[in-house]
Amino acid sequence: MVKNTGYKATLANYPFKYADEQAKIHQEPRRPKDHFDRDKRQAEWDFSKEFFCDVPGDSYSRVVFSSAEGKNLWSIQAIKSMCNLDNARVRSHRDYWNLCQRTNADSCCPSWTLGNYIAVLNNRSSCQKITERDVSHTLKILRSCAKYYHNGTLGPDCWDMTLRRKDQLKCASVPRKCTKYNAIYQIFHFLVDKDFLSPKSLEYPPPVLKYSMLFSPTEKGESMMNIYLDNFENWNASDGITTVTGIEFGIKHDLFQDYLLTDTVYPAIAIVIVLLVMCVYTRSVFITLMTIIAIISSLIVSYFLYRMVFNFEFFPFMNLTALIILVGIGADDAFVLCDVWNYTKFDKPHAELAETVGVTLQHAALSMFVTSFTTAAAFYANYVSNITAIRCFGVYAGTAILVNYILMVTWLPAVVVLHERYLPNVFLCAKPQHQQTGCCTQMFWAGLCQKANKCLFTVSEVSRIFFEKVLPCIVIKLRYLWLFWFLAMTVGGAYVVCVNPKMKLPSLELAEFQVFRSSHPFERYDAEYKKLFMFERVHHGEDLHMPITIIWGVTPVDNGDPLNPKNKGKLMLDSSFNIASPASQVWILNFCQKMRNQSFVFQSEEQDFTSCFIETFKQWMENQDCDEASVYPCCSQSIFPYKQDVFELCIKRAIMELDRSTNYHLDSKTPGPRFDINDTIRAIVLEFQSTFLFTLAYEKMYQFYREVDAWIEEELRYAPAGLSYGWFVSNLEFYDLQDSLSDGTLIAMALSVAVAFSVMLLTTWNFIISLYAILSIAGTIFVTVGSLVLLGWELNVLESVTISVAVGLSVDFAVHYGVAYRLAPEPDREGKVIFSLSRMGSAIAMAALTTFVAGAMMMPSTVLAYTQLGMFMMLIMCISWAFATFFFQCMCRCLGPQGTCGQIPLPKKLQCQAFTETTSSSPSPQRKSSGLAKYQLDSKGGEVEHYELEPLASSQKTEDKLHEGHDSSTQLYNRVPPHHHAAPFSNIHYSNTEERGSGNGHVATLSTPCRCQYSQNTSCTCGDHLLQQWSPHSCAPDSRSCPPTSQLFPFSKQNASLLPTNRDPAYKRVECSMHYFHCPLTHFHHCSQGRVVTPRQGAPHTCHLRKHCVHTAALQAAVGDQRSTSPKQDAGPDPGPGSDSETAGEVIVHRHEVSLPDSSQNISTTAQPQSPSPSAGSLHKSCHECATDTSR
Repeated sequence: MVKNTGYKATLANYPFKYADEQAKIHQEPRRPKDHFDRDKRQAEWDFSKEFFCDVPGDSYSRVVFSSAEGKNLWSIQAIKSMCNLDNARVRSHRDYWNLCQRTNADSCCPSWTLGNYIAVLNNRSSCQKITERDVSHTLKILRSCAKYYHNGTLGPDCWDMTLRRKDQLKCASVPRKCTKYNAIYQIFHFLVDKDFLSPKSLEYPPPVLKYSMLFSPTEKGESMMNIYLDNFENWNASDGITTVTGIEFGIKHDLFQDYLLTDTVYPAIAIVIVLLVMCVYTRSVFITLMTIIAIISSLIVSYFLYRMVFNFEFFPFMNLTALIILVGIGADDAFVLCDVWNYTKFDKPHAELAETVGVTLQHAALSMFVTSFTTAAAFYANYVSNITAIRCFGVYAGTAILVNYILMVTWLPAVVVLHERYLPNVFLCAKPQHQQTGCCTQMFWAGLCQKANKCLFTVSEVSRIFFEKVLPCIVIKLRYLWLFWFLAMTVGGAYVVCVNPKMKLPSLELAEFQVFRSSHPFERYDAEYKKLFMFERVHHGEDLHMPITIIWGVTPVDNGDPLNPKNKGKLMLDSSFNIASPASQVWILNFCQKMRNQSFVFQSEEQDFTSCFIETFKQWMENQDCDEASVYPCCSQSIFPYKQDVFELCIKRAIMELDRSTNYHLDSKTPGPRFDINDTIRAIVLEFQSTFLFTLAYEKMYQFYREVDAWIEEELRYAPAGLSYGWFVSNLEFYDLQDSLSDGTLIAMALSVAVAFSVMLLTTWNFIISLYAILSIAGTIFVTVGSLVLLGWELNVLESVTISVAVGLSVDFAVHYGVAYRLAPEPDREGKVIFSLSRMGSAIAMAALTTFVAGAMMMPSTVLAYTQLGMFMMLIMCISWAFATFFFQCMCRCLGPQGTCGQIPLPKKLQCQAFTETTSSSPSPQRKSSGLAKYQLDSKGGEVEHYELEPLASSQKTEDKLHEGHDSSTQLYNRVPPHHHAAPFSNIHYSNTEERGSGNGHVATLSTPCRCQYSQNTSCTCGDHLLQQWSPHSCAPDSRSCPPTSQLFPFSKQNASLLPTNRDPAYKRVECSMHYFHCPLTHFHHCSQGRVVTPRQGAPHTCHLRKHCVHTAALQAAVGDQRSTSPKQDAGPDPGPGSDSETAGEVIVHRHEVSLPDSSQNISTTAQPQSPSPSAGSLHKSCHECATDTSR
């Protein structure tokens, strides 16, 4: 409304038929008049030719000094130090001569400093000429005059500059020494802090001056940029006596624009470090480069959608921070996808690429969808905020994350396939010596590369042991301690956030929106020192009364673009408004009288003829003499309320008369009537001063707004039809910001949590897992926000966004663990927890580490947005990883769902294939995995925990053994599957989903229990559905046919009775043996006792093929007869030289004995290395045994 009020605007203070005349009267003559007044004022203030040209004010550049050692600034050393710093840092700059104000061409005006004022009061020529006695004398004058300043009798114009004496009319009660040159007033008002010689401090001599202001005779603004950059930016701001702690050059936002670009080097460094970590983890430069291209493409595509599809025109600088967040999310997705890809590739080394991609996406795409959708939803939830910058940032960042997800499930798998097909050996540098060619230089680089490979292998080995052995043990063994600890942290965080000290609302005005770190001198001036000096407190309204402005005739509707702060929309007028009717005149006059009687209205002694125009108009009409005919009917003969035509005519004359008689020019903010182009009154504005003082405290402003608004709403209920749609407004911009931040942040967080829970539930279809994930998110948010509160954060615009985004970022790790828990093939809680930790632990830890490092790299930045984002990213990653790994997993271990517990029933067509297969692969609790944990069934079928941390490393490891298998281990270390080797059971066609568990390193129960004797160089086919290929060893059947059966053969008492039905009487007992074939055909070595073996390890002397399990019925008698019938098979091939140290293969037998019914039935599930016996076949003789980890 203010912008649409004025000459030739929608509304005007004057009738338009007088507009041209008034424009000539009030605009053209003002230029010479203003110029004359300016020159006159400068001449008046030039009371000493060597000193000040003008009075200090807000338009001049200024700095704040404090003592370097915390001492009193009121000392001759400190006062001269301030003068010296002014000369050295400001006045000596090459640009100062062109910027300073001057009274002549020879010299610039002096600065307003304490030293110069002391020199004036003691007739000294300059600041450097003052003495200790002058300082003491000035202090005495200040002490005696302080009471006159604080009680308001000492004003800014008590000294008559023309007569060079005290103005007797204005300051009669003030001593002359306090009014001389108005210097005492200016010292108190501009140069010293408000606590110096205050009424309270006068009782405690000697007075202490903590801060002092220095004004430079240069206009603040962009012209001061070079002075700051050259003399203040990289200076330590101290000379040992005084320190420059605050600066106001008027260049804060201009400097911010420069820093915003120059400080992008810190996010760039963070991105480079993330890429290096990603390159080391994925061991592929190609995948890393393609990932960053996908991330950048996400930002570009989202910008296109933001501008062209969503039609957003406003692009706040906060949108740039989406790059850092997207790099962390993209790295997280890349780690998960590559990890699942490598697991799938080693589970099924001979599978087609299409099958590998399908299995990988079945898990990875599901996890990435949940994390991406929930994070994007957290950003989109910011759209409910009333703050435009927050809305725009939420839409842009949420869109970028969704586009990134689409690329991660389309672009990145294609990149991995290309890398697998065409670039598997590009970055392999370790080759056998007989394959190395070239000069010594090439061999030198190859040696360095091999050493680097060994170092990386060591790190990989330590990481593998930690995530597959140590971490599950720590989580499971100490689960009750972790639950208690994290619950206590959650309660403590909730107390800090909600009770004490609470998340505080912003304490700085919109004009002083913080953009640099709190220690920056520009921010310190706005946050700390502005409120310490009286002229700033008065200028910014801290000691001014809040206005109460009531408007009729304009509809309070914002029809501008809510997503573009530059689009204010059009002014909507109220067609029912009518102030000219007699009823409206009476009501508005009574309204003004009632308003003045309210307790919240300030009663002023000064004549106020603009607050309520109807009162002034009525008084003017009553004072008009009707003797002249030209005056009628606008005179005292007309009786209030006036007729409508009389009111419309006379109000125009009254306004013009007011302007001519009082020389009071009406502007767009002046209360009163508003006319349209036809001279019709279309709106009125009333304004009163309230008893409430302006403050940044939200509670006081809330009380003011509610009290005044409630009273006005009640009065408007009885208003006539023409005045029934009035509304109240005041200087509530900052209060509105605080209110929007308070409500919008809570709503955004609630929406984010609701969406996260919904997506998790719709993805897993398990209520318990989703509930645990939300509890983990809640704990993460409380602890994170509580930490930010203790760090001094206030709920400003950027803080509001980061806190609401905390939901989206904290859900990622819990979702990854939750999805892995649901996809685990084990039927029991502990097995599922171990599976999720071992499968997802390293990828999640790397994602948290990279995001943490990215945040840490942004901390040196000067821009507050970067430092706050970096701090937030470090906190949220650490806390989120800890809650997901320890709190969420411990809840799953204690009360996690098993089987269909907590599962939402759905038709099979709607069920996720991955979850369907997982559920079907766990038919009963009796089926146990051969993972890190071992289980027993008690007599009641209950679960008994037998978890122990197995040996983590071999007791003996020599460099020779590391070197022998370097070729094969290099391939494995670079995650290239040994396709050129024959893999046992690589061509098994599983008849059902139970058998697929072997592909994941778990016990697979074969549907046909076969009675086979192992020997060399023969093959055994147990039924048509199961083809067993053994290389170089094969098994020969005891009988020609092994009839298939649909019955399963797990390790349990219940199935022990099945054995006699298929057992030949020649067998005395039956053994269930799990045979693990590890050693390839061409590379075989002795395995050290107790050596941990995993497919991903790829050490030179370890076994690297997947483990498979077969149930056999071992023969105990008549072995000699079988050998006599097969002499050639018994002889076997010649082991060749070195057979004692290098065997042809390896079989690790973990034996589960099942007694027959005629003996005591017991089941031994303790897996121990089984020594090969002659009766078990000659294959056992050619394989060296070693105790091997069965966790995979």
